Amino acid sequence: MKYLDLLLDGGAFPLKLQKVIIQGPDAQSYLNNQTTNSISSNKAKIHCMLDLKGKIKSFFSLIKKDQNKFLIFLESEMLESFTERLEQFKVIEEFEIDSKEVSGFFVFGKRNEDHQGEKINLFGIEGVFTEEAKPTIQKIEIEEVKNLQGILGDELNKFFNETRYLDFSYDRSKGCFLGQEIVSKIDVHRKSSKFPVLLEDLNTSQLSIFLAPRADRIQGKEIEVNGSTKRVNIYPVFIKEDIDLAQDFYDSALKNVSEDGELSFSLELLNYSIEYNPGFLDALEMKGVILGRLNRYDEAIKVMKELSSLDEASVMAHTNLSLFYMKIGDIENAEIEKSNATLKSFKAMGVKADIDDQNEERKKMFNSVLEIDEFDEIANYGLGSIYLEAGDLELSEFHLKRVLEKNKKHSVSYLALAKVYKKMSKQVELKEILTKGIEVSSKNGDFQPANEMQSILIELNR
Repeated sequence: MKYLDLLLDGGAFPLKLQKVIIQGPDAQSYLNNQTTNSISSNKAKIHCMLDLKGKIKSFFSLIKKDQNKFLIFLESEMLESFTERLEQFKVIEEFEIDSKEVSGFFVFGKRNEDHQGEKINLFGIEGVFTEEAKPTIQKIEIEEVKNLQGILGDELNKFFNETRYLDFSYDRSKGCFLGQEIVSKIDVHRKSSKFPVLLEDLNTSQLSIFLAPRADRIQGKEIEVNGSTKRVNIYPVFIKEDIDLAQDFYDSALKNVSEDGELSFSLELLNYSIEYNPGFLDALEMKGVILGRLNRYDEAIKVMKELSSLDEASVMAHTNLSLFYMKIGDIENAEIEKSNATLKSFKAMGVKADIDDQNEERKKMFNSVLEIDEFDEIANYGLGSIYLEAGDLELSEFHLKRVLEKNKKHSVSYLALAKVYKKMSKQVELKEILTKGIEVSSKNGDFQPANEMQSILIELNR
């Protein structure tokens, strides 16, 4: 099951938890100093409490109910150590702790958002805890969700940086908490030596979690584990940042349209995309176009007006508005929007000219640096990037190779040079630079360029 399917359809599974109420005038300030995450009153978040070495002592869902009252859900086996820890550093702070065991269901998924219950975050998934789940909601195996979220089940007493709770429950902008110095030091430098990935067995399609070293934390990489070839999937594979989820829904809508799927389904996907990222211009444009194809012109006009207000440079917004007004017989507004589209086209040409002028100034600046030091890393990479964007591939290659002659660990130069070779259709050089670049980047802990290069390599091997 794919994470996007679960996000839409969701599901429910039964569980027993401890429901803990912490209340008192000092509850918030005390909790804030003890846990890894920031406190929110509008949604439940996962929090962890660590020891001085950065190891997990407990993890739980927490939400602020009112000014001095906080609701926590945690596993029963952690209750004793959780309360002991809260009492351990208490001096004169005023707060009380009450708990009771409760049984029910965890319900999640976009199509189940109307389900009533206490807000809770479990395994990094937002949902509700309720005594009864509607019979129409599909029942999910808890282990399946754990796999998709990278939860091994033995995270207690593990280093925080080596668990998925680093992604779920670490607010890097908040103040100090016990164990923060260790966590921050590892996170800022080369990341942890091991971290969960989701492995897919190429023969059986079976999924399993694997604590991968840095060199193997590359999306799509094939590795040998226990005598089987398995493909690496980098977390998150279920819940992502809102902007990434918006992109996923948009990509699914685009694929559905390209495969001549039902337009109403694409429209549903685009609505979810825009819900996660209200300023997603491509999703708005596609939504307007699909509404037009469904002959829902009034709605299409409304969407295109919204697109135009968010992106004043959008030519397509006015082009489509002109078309839709023509469809409903509003010739006057159709002509106005046609003129607006023409004006925006001229403006866009002017903006491109401005960018070209800026790039010329940047080239002069970088070249003046190279007159002093022909191997200057920043200047060569800057020129390589400018020439790559402009399509001057030989000059781009020259400057990027200069960077790597001096600094063989410059991850982004490997990626840029790979893009040059891809555009030049130099397959042998492309494969060589990708192989080397992935190795170097993963060892550096530079996973973004490493994963992008791995995607290019997978495409090349196909």
